[in-house]
Amino acid sequence: MHLLSTLAYSVKAIRERKLRSGLTILMVLLGAMLLTGLNGLGEGFTYNIDKEFSALAPDVLTITPSPLIGGPGEDPSEVIREPPIKLNDRTLKALGSIDGVEKVIPSFRAGVSLVKAGKSQQTSLIGIAPKDLPYVLPGMEFLDGGFQKDHDMTGILLGYTVAYPGGLTQAQFASVGDMVCANISQVEEVRGIEKAVYNKKCFVVRGILDETGNIFYDQSVSISLQSANSYMGKSFVYDQIFVVSEDDDLNDLIEEDIREIYGDAIGVTTPAQLQETIQGFVQSFNLFLSSIGFIALLVGGVGIVTTLYTSVTERTKELGTLKAIGASNSDIILLVLFEAIIIGAIGASLGLGAGFGLGWVLTQYGFGAQFGDLIPIFLVEDLVQVWLIAFVLSIISGVYPAWRASQMTPMEALRRD
Repeated sequence: MHLLSTLAYSVKAIRERKLRSGLTILMVLLGAMLLTGLNGLGEGFTYNIDKEFSALAPDVLTITPSPLIGGPGEDPSEVIREPPIKLNDRTLKALGSIDGVEKVIPSFRAGVSLVKAGKSQQTSLIGIAPKDLPYVLPGMEFLDGGFQKDHDMTGILLGYTVAYPGGLTQAQFASVGDMVCANISQVEEVRGIEKAVYNKKCFVVRGILDETGNIFYDQSVSISLQSANSYMGKSFVYDQIFVVSEDDDLNDLIEEDIREIYGDAIGVTTPAQLQETIQGFVQSFNLFLSSIGFIALLVGGVGIVTTLYTSVTERTKELGTLKAIGASNSDIILLVLFEAIIIGAIGASLGLGAGFGLGWVLTQYGFGAQFGDLIPIFLVEDLVQVWLIAFVLSIISGVYPAWRASQMTPMEALRRD
C-alpha cells in the first residue's frame, strides 16, 4: 500500500469511531495538560525562590539558638539535651571579634496580629536597629516615609504586602502617620500555672517599604530594637543575630570560627545553605508534580492500547481482506500505528494549549493567594519534551495492537464472525 493511502485509511478508521477515538484523544490531552501545567507551576516556584534569594544579602550569616547537640541520624534517646544558647551582648562581642566579620546585628522576632480601624491581619514583627535593616535587606527602598530613629519607641515600618494586601490598586491597610496596634500572644506563669497573655501596643507608621520580592520581609513589620525589647520583654536576649562578613567568600571560614567557639550548641545558617535546602525541596516538589502528569499520560497510553486493540478486533475481516488482496504485514502495522500517531499528535498538541490555561489557573487561583505574584513559566525545552513524551508514548502504546493485527492470516481473519 502507498504511504499516503495508508495514512488516509487510518484517518478514515478514526472518523468511523469518533466517540471512542475522541475519548482516547481526551486521555492523552489530559495527561499532556497536567504535565505542562504542573511543569509551568514548578518553574514558577523555582523562579520565585531564586528571586527571593537575590533580594537577600549574600554576605549575611544568621545565628539562632539551638537546643540540641547531636547530628542527624543519631538515636534521639542518646542526644544530649541542653538549654538553648542565649544570644545576648556577650554573644555579640564574641561574634564581632571573629576575623572577617564586618558587623553583628541583633534582632527580635514574633508573630503579631496587626489591627487598624477594625481591619486586622497576621504578620511577623521584627525588632532591629533601623540603620541596620539595609544590611539584611540590600536595595530596600521606601514607597512613602522613611526610617524611624534608633530610639523611637512608637514608630513602625510596614512591609509592602502589609500596607497593600491587595496590591497598589486595592484599598490600603494603613498609611504613613496612621496608628496601628499590635497584639502579641505570650505565655506567662501565674502562681505555677502557664497562661496565654495578650500584650497590646499601638504604633505610628513612619514608613512603607517598596516591594522587595522577598515574601517574608514584604509580609513583615519592623520596629526599633529598643522598642521591641521593651514590648516583648526580652531583656536583650535576642531571637537571632545577623553576622555580616566583609566578603561572602569568607562565609565558610566565619562559620568554622563560630563552630570552634560554640560547637553545635548554636544554629548557623549561610545564604548558600539556605538556598541549597530550599532548592532541594523545590526540585523534589517539581519531580512530584511531574510524576502526577506522567502517570496521567500512562493512563492515556493504556487508553490507546484498549482503543486500538478493540478496533483491530472489530475490523478482523476488513484487515484480513486487505492481506488477501496483497497488503503486507508492514502495511497492516503502519495502518494501525498511524492511528496511534494521529491520536498522539492531536492529544499532545491540544494538551499543551490546555496546559497553559491550567498553569495560570493553578497560580492565580490555587497558589496565588499564598505566593503573591507567582506566575507559571513555560520553557520551550519543557514544552517540546512534554509533546515528545506524549507523542512517543502514544506510538509505543500502538505497537502491540499493530503487531497483533499483522499476525492474523487472511484465512483466519475471514473465518471470524
